Amino acid sequence: MENLFLPGNLRYQPKKMKKVFGYDNLYLPYVLVELATLEALHENEVIPKSEYQSLTEKVKEELKKIRTSEIDQIEREVTKHDVRALVQKIKSLLNENLKRWVHIPLTSYDVIDTGRSLQFMQGYKIIRESVVQLMEQMMIKIEEFADVPQIGRTHGQHALPITVGFWLATILNRLLFNLEKMDANAAGLVGKISGAVGAHNAQMGLNIERPGKSFEEQVLEKLGLKPAPISTQILPPEPLSYFLFSVSMTSASLAQLGRDGRNLMRTEISEISEVFEKGQVGSSTMSTKEIP
Repeated sequence: MENLFLPGNLRYQPKKMKKVFGYDNLYLPYVLVELATLEALHENEVIPKSEYQSLTEKVKEELKKIRTSEIDQIEREVTKHDVRALVQKIKSLLNENLKRWVHIPLTSYDVIDTGRSLQFMQGYKIIRESVVQLMEQMMIKIEEFADVPQIGRTHGQHALPITVGFWLATILNRLLFNLEKMDANAAGLVGKISGAVGAHNAQMGLNIERPGKSFEEQVLEKLGLKPAPISTQILPPEPLSYFLFSVSMTSASLAQLGRDGRNLMRTEISEISEVFEKGQVGSSTMSTKEIP
């Protein structure tokens, strides 16, 4: 049975994310890096056409179906190494002539770090769509409640009046700011195909590291990524760190909406309420309880 479990509470797991971060799909971006590398090796006449043509679309689809659980088993029982387990599994699905080219000229973190950037890019496309949809709904509500009075507060105390539209606009403004940051940082995600210690030695040895478009650029272009200006055995952490920080800040913007809403639902305030659907209950022990 396929395991598409996501971290966190099952109730709040975004189902759209299962195709990206569902457990058994975690190795898909790594497979895509290996496939892009094989294609680039063929284009550079390292892999003969007679051998590469065995990599049919049917075979590619089989490779993309490799599950994390399968790699776990190979790692646990045979290789004691995650990427080597993946390489072994890929080779098992290819013919004898083509399998010898798998993972050349890569090192483990060419696959892992590049695959991770690719994975977060794919996840961001899903997040962005949801954030934009939310912002569109908020714009509608801001206009609808632009003139509805609301108690303004400082330090929890009554202050000058505002409107519900103004309250929501403050949150929308934060979302817009952070969406722009997420866009910029998502565009800054990079990959690496620079081999062990980042020195491009294997590419040079194969005579495929030439002026113009490097082998690294060729592979990453197929994945929609740009290379890091310089890398070692791993990618520099800043591009992904800044991206994840901007995602976290967007989450903080949404947390304001949740926190404000929770507070305004309190019995002694009771300024907003939740719409209850038929059959919905507010408590496991107090079935008549409703959030006002």
